[in-house]
Amino acid sequence: MRAVALLLGGMSAPGIGFTAAAATGPAAPQSLGQFDPCHDGDNTSNITVAATAGANDRSACIDPGQSLFIDPTGGNFGSSFGPCRYVTNGATKNLYVPTGLPIEYQDFRAGAQNGLTPPGVTELICCRPVNVTLCAGATGGTQSASVQGTGANGYGVFGSTGTAVATCSNAPYGSYVDERSFTCGQVGSGVMADGQWNQSGGDSEQCSPNAYSVYGACSTAGSGGWGNEYETIYNSCGQITSQGYFGPACYTQPPCTNSWSGPNYGACSTWQCPSTSGNMNVVEYYTGTCPGGQNITWSQGCTATCCAPNYQKVGCNGSTADMHDVNNCPGSVDYGQANGCTWGVVGHQWCFPFWCNGPIPPDNWIGCTCGPNGPGCGSSWHGSGDQSFCTDDNADCSGETTSKTCWGWQ
Repeated sequence: MRAVALLLGGMSAPGIGFTAAAATGPAAPQSLGQFDPCHDGDNTSNITVAATAGANDRSACIDPGQSLFIDPTGGNFGSSFGPCRYVTNGATKNLYVPTGLPIEYQDFRAGAQNGLTPPGVTELICCRPVNVTLCAGATGGTQSASVQGTGANGYGVFGSTGTAVATCSNAPYGSYVDERSFTCGQVGSGVMADGQWNQSGGDSEQCSPNAYSVYGACSTAGSGGWGNEYETIYNSCGQITSQGYFGPACYTQPPCTNSWSGPNYGACSTWQCPSTSGNMNVVEYYTGTCPGGQNITWSQGCTATCCAPNYQKVGCNGSTADMHDVNNCPGSVDYGQANGCTWGVVGHQWCFPFWCNGPIPPDNWIGCTCGPNGPGCGSSWHGSGDQSFCTDDNADCSGETTSKTCWGWQ
C-alpha cells in the first residue's frame, strides 16, 4: 500500500477539471471509481487511517457532499505514482477512489477525464505546498517558505492563488516581511497533468518606517556656528525614506584663513666694495589664523651694490659722540666716540621776557627764568636744544627782549 495524503477540501475554484456524465449501461468498474461501502474505516472522517492504511486498504473514501485533496506521491513509486487531484463527491453515497496502486489511481483519473466516473463527481488538478526561497536582498540571508494555497493544509486547486511569507532579518535596519504570490497552474497533460505553483508577481515587502538613521556633516560646516546634522532615515527594508539637515543639533568652528605677507628681502650676503654676487634670504610671514601656519623662507641669488660706511656724529652724550653710519650699510653698528664732543656756544636765541608771568612762548623762543644764579634761560626750548644751556647777556629778564647765548656739547 502506498502512503497517500488525503485532505478534506470544502472549497470550489475554477480550473481544469473533469465532471462525470450520467452513467448508462453497466456500472463502471471499481477501478474507475464507484460508490463503495469504504471498507476498513477508510473515510473522510479518519484521514490518518486512510493515509497510513495497510496493504489491504487501497482506497480513499469521500462522503457525500464532501471534497478531498488526493496527493499520492513519494515512496517506492516516486513522484510518478500520481499527480494531485481535488475530488468532490456531489452524489448521495460514499465515493470510492482507488489509490493502492499507480495503475488503479491512473484508471480513476482516466475515467474522470473520459466521463466514466459516477454522476455528480468532479475532479480538478491541484497544487501541493512547495518550498520557495524568499528574502533575497536581506543582509541576514535567504529564508525558505512554503507556498500555501487556500485549501486544506495549504493545497490549492487549478486557478487559485497561493502565497509564501517569510520574516527577513536585515541588520542594521531591523526586519521585514517578504510575501510572494503564486497561481496554481498545470504542468504536463492528460492523465499525468499535475499542478504547479507559478509566481504571479514580484515580492511584496512589508517594511517598518523610521527603523534606522545615519548621521553626516553639520549644516554649518564651512561657515561655523550652530546647525543640524545631515540625517538619512531608512525603513527596515534598507530603503531611504527621507534625508536632510534635520538631525541632532551640532556646532562647528568658524573656518580659519591662510594668508602671508611679503615677500620680505634680507640683505645680500656680499655688500662690500667692489660688488660681487651672493645670496639673500626671502621670507613671507604667515598672517593667517589656521593652526600650524608657518612662515615661508627661501634663499635666492643677489648682486648687491657696494656700500661704503660713512660714520657721522649724530649726537652727544656728555663728551662722548654718538656715531652712526649715515649710508646705513649692512653690518654697520653705531658706536660712541670718546671726547668726540666739546663744550661751546651752540647758538644765539632771543628770549621772551615774560615767561614767568606771561603766556607760553612760541616755537624757537626760550623762556626767561630767575634763579639763584641770576637771570637765565630755561631748558624747555621748543624745537631743539635739549642739551643746551643758555646764559643771560643782561643783568635781568624784565622789561626788555634780551639776547641769550646758548652753550652746550657740540
